[in-house]
Amino acid sequence: MSAVPSNFEKIEGSLVPGSVCLLSKWRDDLLSPADRENLMGGRSFDLIGSPERQKQLLHGRHVARRAIWQLANVDAGWIDAGENRIPLWPAGITGSISHTGAYAGAWVARSNGGPALGLDLQPWLTPDQAEKLEKAALKRGIPLPDLTKTRLDGPAKGMTLLFCIQESIQKCLGNSGSPTVEMNRIRIDRIDWGQWEAAVDGARIQGSWREKDELCVTFGAL
Repeated sequence: MSAVPSNFEKIEGSLVPGSVCLLSKWRDDLLSPADRENLMGGRSFDLIGSPERQKQLLHGRHVARRAIWQLANVDAGWIDAGENRIPLWPAGITGSISHTGAYAGAWVARSNGGPALGLDLQPWLTPDQAEKLEKAALKRGIPLPDLTKTRLDGPAKGMTLLFCIQESIQKCLGNSGSPTVEMNRIRIDRIDWGQWEAAVDGARIQGSWREKDELCVTFGAL
């Protein structure tokens, strides 16, 4: 497997030294039939939801396989899922996969007792969507942190970032073997330009974030 191809983007600033995060936008020619067969290893997607869901799953695993190769020069092939759909990573590797619409991303690191990772991708909300999300959050007692230091353009982007961070936190918990929690139990202590910090039941989670064109990208490490 060669170096990172042109249809993948390597995202820097992902908290964990030596880790690799790749982002890819789906193209119909992204995987040849031979590539798909090699990646899937004869597996069938017949029971995995709609064709769109099947494509997202395949895309996410393809990006994860490429990220693992960049990290460890190992062809991991297909990455199965265990309980709660959490990926089962090869020995010595930990990671997180996210996909939304046409995009998929994977963030991997050597485990060696390192942190549980949580990657999330979200398209930027419209102002109407953000207003509905904010009202729903306040109704459920979810605390909204100060977003002014993010320097994002408008409240809709701030709410997108908040939602994306919350999803990264839930993935950190899942990848650490802990159950997910109600959003009102998550306390986000700081969000500024490119960084964030949060706590869940006393556990500290460090995070960073990036704007990538159509997407908000958040990294969390527990």
